[in-house]
Amino acid sequence: MQFALNLLSEEQVVVIPGGAFGPSGRECVRISCTVDQERLSEALDRMERFIRRLLVKGV
Repeated sequence: MQFALNLLSEEQVVVIPGGAFGPSGRECVRISCTVDQERLSEALDRMERFIRRLLVKGV
């Protein structure tokens, strides 16, 4: 849940915590692919940037 909230706050990308879909999804997030390819590509670039920052911090 915190991952999704931080991603929204820091990169303005919305994902749904996987735990909302059952216990097997607790370590996952869900994304929607209902936008055009350009917007999806931008969102994925932002997600990559966010995750790289987490890795640098050692989170």
